[in-house]
Amino acid sequence: MFTAAHERPFKGPCVLLFLLVFAVPDWASGAPGTDTPEVLQQQGIRRLNAYKRHFYETGDQSTLLPELEKAATELTTSYSGFLARKNLAAAALTAIKLGDIERAQAVVRPCDGCKVVFAKSHYDRAAEYYARAFELAGQAGHSGYQADALGKLAYTDGLGRGNLSTGIEEIQRAIQIAGKTGNKDDLAKALDTAAMLEIQRNDFNAAEEYLARILAIKAEVSDELELYYVYAEQGEIYLGLGMKCLYDTHFDNCYEAFKRARSGYEQAATIAQSLGYKALAEVARDSIQNNVDRQEAVVRGRERSLKNASSSGLFHPKEAKDVLVTQNFASGANPQARALIATLLKEDPTLTLSPDPRGAYVQGMLFQVDGKSDEALDSYLHAVHLLEQDRRKLHDEQARGAFLEDKIEIYYAPALQLLQRRRYSEAFRLLESSRSRAMADLLQSRSPGLSTQKEREFLAESEKLKTETALEQQKLFDLMLEQKASQAAKINKAQARVQQLQEEDAALQARITQEAPRLNELLVSDPISLAEAQRSAAEGNYDLLYYLVLEHAIILWHIGGTDVQVFNVFLPRTELANKVTAFRDNLTAPAHEQNAAFDPQLSRELFFYLIQPVLRFVKQRHLVIVPHEALSALPFQALQDPATNAFLGEQFQISYAPSATILGKLKQKNNLAGARLLALANPDINDSVTEVRAIGQLFPGQSKVAWQQLAGKAQLKAWISGYNVVHLSVHGEFNRVDPLLSRVQLAPSENDDGWLTATEMFGLPLAPDSVVVLSACESGLVEATHANEVLGIVRALLYAGANNMVLSSWEVKSNATAIWMQTFYKEARRNSLSESSRLAILAVKRDPKFQHPYYWAPFLLIGK
Repeated sequence: MFTAAHERPFKGPCVLLFLLVFAVPDWASGAPGTDTPEVLQQQGIRRLNAYKRHFYETGDQSTLLPELEKAATELTTSYSGFLARKNLAAAALTAIKLGDIERAQAVVRPCDGCKVVFAKSHYDRAAEYYARAFELAGQAGHSGYQADALGKLAYTDGLGRGNLSTGIEEIQRAIQIAGKTGNKDDLAKALDTAAMLEIQRNDFNAAEEYLARILAIKAEVSDELELYYVYAEQGEIYLGLGMKCLYDTHFDNCYEAFKRARSGYEQAATIAQSLGYKALAEVARDSIQNNVDRQEAVVRGRERSLKNASSSGLFHPKEAKDVLVTQNFASGANPQARALIATLLKEDPTLTLSPDPRGAYVQGMLFQVDGKSDEALDSYLHAVHLLEQDRRKLHDEQARGAFLEDKIEIYYAPALQLLQRRRYSEAFRLLESSRSRAMADLLQSRSPGLSTQKEREFLAESEKLKTETALEQQKLFDLMLEQKASQAAKINKAQARVQQLQEEDAALQARITQEAPRLNELLVSDPISLAEAQRSAAEGNYDLLYYLVLEHAIILWHIGGTDVQVFNVFLPRTELANKVTAFRDNLTAPAHEQNAAFDPQLSRELFFYLIQPVLRFVKQRHLVIVPHEALSALPFQALQDPATNAFLGEQFQISYAPSATILGKLKQKNNLAGARLLALANPDINDSVTEVRAIGQLFPGQSKVAWQQLAGKAQLKAWISGYNVVHLSVHGEFNRVDPLLSRVQLAPSENDDGWLTATEMFGLPLAPDSVVVLSACESGLVEATHANEVLGIVRALLYAGANNMVLSSWEVKSNATAIWMQTFYKEARRNSLSESSRLAILAVKRDPKFQHPYYWAPFLLIGK
């Protein structure tokens, strides 16, 4: 991160370890001729500030080393003196400065060309100083020193010691204290630290909002260096957003992000130059050249490669043999890659020394390109161990999911090494450790005996507030970036709304702490083992198809009850994403063009890549798909086998799961015989009433069907717990900006607009192991993040208690939907849900008007 290059107050040279002497010195009892604690403190601070200025101006870490050592000695002595005199405020300030010196020693380069050394123990000692300073400042009633000490403790805990959740909790308190001091410099520093911590856990919206709050008070901030950090961190945020195109394909968005990153760093450089801090200005300019320009070049190269590959015909197979399928997973010695890594290490020698997982990961890369595969595997596994430790320290599921967004490949590198050695069980465990872990943790806390309805309602409200706050934060930051006087009213409105939401969230968290404290104790789930996944497949009579999308290939697993096969299928991530997008466009074309024809080419090509390599190993008629990244938007039932012209959904029963671990938590449901049905219809939708009334007749004496008028949220919540099958035939829509605001439409009331969002669905009082069917447009769409989290209605309903779901992947025609749904329920009284889904497809396809997959392929069965 950029913060590693501009550590506050500085990243200093190698200094001696200073021992605190707490014995009372001679002058404390009045001995003449000795410097007083005040004089020693002033001298120490002057030397410290001189060192910082020199470092900011020149980047030199060694010339003033003796002065820094003297500062530490003087401050150590003055600290003891102030304690002896019970001057607690002065002792607090001195402890803060001693903490600064300790933090400066965490990364050490004593001279140009000298070896860089990392010493994490200095962060531990810095934390002790800051904690002591906070305590002393509190006793002295000095809120300014309290805010400073706690802000620096938050930085040290969060970024130096890897305790992000602790750091974020501390900085929230520091902001509250700083806001009451009346000193805008105190507040700006606290807000800036908060922004850095949020950047570290990839919550860019929250980071943007903190920076926007600093910009809003910049006229009252006397320390101009704070604005340098604001714009530098703005550059950091947009660099992170631009780098998403290393695995995403929304290139225009990424190029705009790179443009904004460049602007942020340029503004930071201008501020540093005006202050005479040439070295800091150079750090910002280097960030443009070495980070922004380089990453943008990589993204542009990726876009060119995608276009070239698409036009070459290389990835348009006509036969199965046209697809390159191997069982080689890990590369060996690579001199070219070695040279590239060596260049990066020359620019930043701390890469392999970092105490976080990236240090071990980069070391593993070095071993791998040198052909030392055993050493590479050891380093990669150590990186995973460190990553898991850091992840466990995060206390909410949103933070856990976002934290892995730019670190997820750390799991993949050792998994590929293990696959190369045919150590499938260990590789599978690593991949499951990377797959929807935050959701799995959430479901673990939802287990019987570990969750109450009140806790689920609290979670729903918390998710709602967090989501709405994130949207307002993004809006506010965009307005602040425009820097137009005409936007002042909108900025004030957005700031007020963010503050209101944050106050509501703080009040809610206080209630949760008091009334539902277990909700703050997010559990850590253990990923399912390969043996358990096989046992589940054998007991459930299904074959598991498990996908991992990498930059240049798809790793395809077939997991059966008695055997396992794994293949490396050569298809670049960008090419796959392009095919899936084009295929979905063709599938949904009839929504815009009544006589649109189905083009089977992409369907068959995707079949060759995704199904053909393992088809000969499949023994059961039921396939459970665990997709990944772009594949989460792919309806596998619409893939066509070129050998038979049959669609996968005709040949096989198909269901889906976010991960094998989550699948393992769901129960096998044989059929719906004896089920209790709640079915609600929107009378304004053609065929909706006919649909739910027909379904209700299949459950005589065991159903409640409401169709005369649309039910509201209160009615749904009052009825829902009494039924284990819930069917909603209503309007729905997917929110692409924030999938947790995806929603279905119920009747409005005096207090709300009637839209039931995914965030609210977390709190639905579903009966245990329910079946939920949303006959609503786009209800099954999700955002599959790079961190392998699935965001959308699926996530919320799983937590609420759904065991199986039927959701729609696109806007559907009500008449075809009615056939699908009625057939599904009729067959589900005696057949499994997966077989009923297959028979429903066949029923729709029998109508000549509905041959196009648009009519029969949108419905996704989640579960076993």
